[in-house]
Amino acid sequence: MKKTYFAYVLLLLVAAACGGPTESVERQTDTLLLTAEGPLYDGSNTATYTWPVDLNTLLGEGYTAADIAKARITGIRITAVNPDNLSLINDITFQLAGSGVAMQKVGFLNPLPANANSVDLVLADEQKGLEAFFGLKEITLVADLNLIQEFEDNLELHAQLTFNFDLKSK
Repeated sequence: MKKTYFAYVLLLLVAAACGGPTESVERQTDTLLLTAEGPLYDGSNTATYTWPVDLNTLLGEGYTAADIAKARITGIRITAVNPDNLSLINDITFQLAGSGVAMQKVGFLNPLPANANSVDLVLADEQKGLEAFFGLKEITLVADLNLIQEFEDNLELHAQLTFNFDLKSK
């Protein structure tokens, strides 16, 4: 009897941990504009964009952060607003930051290919807890740029992120 009771409790715990069925969907952001305020110097510089999170636009009407069982970035494309400016960058590290959520590195590229108009970043293998960012009003996108020379003006980059969401079934 005790073994049967223990097995029943264990089965309930496993079922609760699974959280029920989910649906996997892929979504892409609009083109987002990151800016590094000039003057910029040879070496490390930062371009940022504060992205207001709108789950109705991203996932569809009626979804909340609680509906996201898991989130993962599956693509990050970076394009310089002025194509010549991409050649100023030796490498990029891309991170997500937000109030009360630990900053997380999600992509990088080192070195950038010569004469590229746009680049796809290599994605971080470990992406844990990204769903916590979608409970925030805004997410700060941070591109750490290693420049090969000084640059007097602002450096503007377009970023487009692709996410894979596991959404809890409604």
